[in-house]
Amino acid sequence: MADLTFRSNTTGGDSTLSVSSIVATLPTGTTSGDLMTIWCSTGVVAPATPPDFQTPTGWTLAGSSGSIAVASGALNAKGFLFYKIAGGGESNVTLSTVGGTNAAMTFSRSSRSNPKLSAPLAQISWIGGTGGPGTSVVVTGLTTGADRALIEVFLAQGTAQSATPPGSMTERSDFAANGISTADELIPLAGATGTRTFTLPVSADYIWGIAEFRSSIYANAIADLAAPETVNPTRANP
Repeated sequence: MADLTFRSNTTGGDSTLSVSSIVATLPTGTTSGDLMTIWCSTGVVAPATPPDFQTPTGWTLAGSSGSIAVASGALNAKGFLFYKIAGGGESNVTLSTVGGTNAAMTFSRSSRSNPKLSAPLAQISWIGGTGGPGTSVVVTGLTTGADRALIEVFLAQGTAQSATPPGSMTERSDFAANGISTADELIPLAGATGTRTFTLPVSADYIWGIAEFRSSIYANAIADLAAPETVNPTRANP
């Protein structure tokens, strides 16, 4: 019926390493039936292992990265993606670490209309180790399994700075204070997307995640057109 359509986004975090939870605020305009996503991360001083987030009630953990060194090895970080189809009366969500472990934490929460309600998330992939250091972040592509799919990239740096997405993608969040950003792109036809390269102003190391989300059934107007009527010619009587 329609493509996944972005509504709004909120971002936030705490880098003091002195708290065990943060509040992911509700994006403006979120409506029942929307796809809600929260990309988030935890970080601790190396060599400790970053804690997991508890899955908020009613949400699903799509996946998480391993423990990855950032900030030139000074910190170990871990990324997560949670998602949920909005019901009535959605509100802020508290993200709490398992065991109440203090950590640096950050989030990017978005809402989008027109998701495939039964299975909005098709796949997710994470970087396998520390990326960089460098000013170019090359994100491995996906092979989408449906037409009109949406891919979104989450980038978390070891440096407090912005990032610039490639021209084909639309930036949805850029929280420079905590070095995180997200960008998405509608992929018209199913197949390999190829890589996507983000640009950083200053060389840094980083982690990233990339996910494929599905739209509600897309109506192809061309396919819906009726086949032309076939007229059999007749021969005139001699």
